[in-house]
Amino acid sequence: MTLPLALSNPRVQRLRRLVNRRDSRREEGVLVVEGAVLLREAVAAGLEVECQFVAEHSSPIEVGGTVFHLAEGVMERVASTETPQPVIGIVRMPQFDRSIVDAADFVVVANGVADPGNLGTMLRSAEGSGADVFVVTPGTVDHTNPKVVRAAAGSLFRIPVLEIPNVDDLAARISSGSERRVMSLRAIPTSISHVALRWYSAMNLEVWTKTSRSMNGCRSPSLATSKV
Repeated sequence: MTLPLALSNPRVQRLRRLVNRRDSRREEGVLVVEGAVLLREAVAAGLEVECQFVAEHSSPIEVGGTVFHLAEGVMERVASTETPQPVIGIVRMPQFDRSIVDAADFVVVANGVADPGNLGTMLRSAEGSGADVFVVTPGTVDHTNPKVVRAAAGSLFRIPVLEIPNVDDLAARISSGSERRVMSLRAIPTSISHVALRWYSAMNLEVWTKTSRSMNGCRSPSLATSKV
């Protein structure tokens, strides 16, 4: 067994950059996945584990990838949580072409969502609602943020996520005259574990909700359909 890696080791410094810097994750095309449960979810979804970093007195999990053991106290210095998981994996990020929006029947759009936990919740809701594509626009927190990865609880691995410059660009990609379901989500008070709906006039949508209910003054539609 090789010696545990110290904080100054180049591999550990790379992990630290990937945890903290969006540009580094995008440049390398990877996600940082914390914890055995999420790593197994990623593998089950078909993602490739490049490597695992394992805390002192812990063991790697059977998901593949090169295993690096960390020296005492290193995991606490590089992880994104105060009480880190004993295993962190670097996983290859799935890549999707924007053309998949053209064929999608149900598109969910997150616009201006600043809180990572909220975005993760929206990803779970989108997957549970049967969405084909999840779209994020500028002003929304980076969906590769490790906090989003945790909050999404595996949904990020299973639903295609695309970045679109603006809602006008999205509208242009959806075929004219077709019937689609397009939900645009924004953050609501953190005490409410639901999402609220905001329709953008720029998309010229005729919208109606089939079922909805009120929660503390917020409308929380469970299904919406729109004609573009």
